[in-house]
Amino acid sequence: MQELTASINAKNVIDLEKAASFLGISTATVRNWVKCGHLQTYTDNKRYFFNLSEIENVKTNITNGGLDKLNGRANKSKAERTFIPDEYLRDGVSVDDITKIINFVLEKNINTSLSLLLLSLNLLQKEKIISNITIQDLTKQNFSFTNKQIGEEI
Repeated sequence: MQELTASINAKNVIDLEKAASFLGISTATVRNWVKCGHLQTYTDNKRYFFNLSEIENVKTNITNGGLDKLNGRANKSKAERTFIPDEYLRDGVSVDDITKIINFVLEKNINTSLSLLLLSLNLLQKEKIISNITIQDLTKQNFSFTNKQIGEEI
């Protein structure tokens, strides 16, 4: 850590919160990266500051998959890996079936959020938690819930 000096142009320096926002990570993760030596900081009154060009380089490395720190972490927003925690598979759902669905969505270049919505609605219908839904219901957001409590919560 270096002391922040007046010689550093204020336009080239950002604080901890802006660095985290720019990188799409939490401030805690930024602090961890500082501790691990991935980021060089400047301090002023015990606050972290970062050189903007360094943060831009780190973002480029993340985007290009060049930051090894993220490659082993499947819970990060830009991670390529997909995993399913064992506790989600208690009902006998096959990992192979879920993997096939994920691969199908990715191969067909289908909108992931929309796919999850439609799969979830289909499951809720099969479990009789919601009534049958049409495309018109979706566009109007007109949902009829057989379980009134769920309807009230939504």
